[in-house]
Amino acid sequence: MFDSFREFFLGVFWLHLGGYVGGLCIRLRTQPLFIITSLLGIFAIFKPYPSISDTSLYFALLPLYRHIFPLMRYNFFAMATILYATLLGPAFYYLWIYAGSGNANFFYAITLVWSLGLSVVVGDLLFAVLRDEWEVERPDMKGKDVRRI
Repeated sequence: MFDSFREFFLGVFWLHLGGYVGGLCIRLRTQPLFIITSLLGIFAIFKPYPSISDTSLYFALLPLYRHIFPLMRYNFFAMATILYATLLGPAFYYLWIYAGSGNANFFYAITLVWSLGLSVVVGDLLFAVLRDEWEVERPDMKGKDVRRI
């Protein structure tokens, strides 16, 4: 039905991904390895046809920032969501393909949950790195809550 728009949709997806590069490079110019890591996480979320290899490459680079983990706020929610999607993904795929009792919406819904969990991890890690940068610049603010003015 929408085959004529396929290239347009793919182009919009890739333009959307390209929009993150400039902002991250400007804001985090002192941490190029973290920019690459964050972009890998963002690409794993928003690629038109994501695969587990995209996410595994991002997760493989996360231990480089072990010192940032205490500053993350939503560890439990993110890991619970990713674990939930990891465990239910194969079950929904089985129901859809082999048992015939489900449809593609089951599998699509669990991929949305997977993307939600991954989005929380990427966003929380970005917050933690910005918080760490802020605490290094202002040592008197270490451990204090951040408030929006």
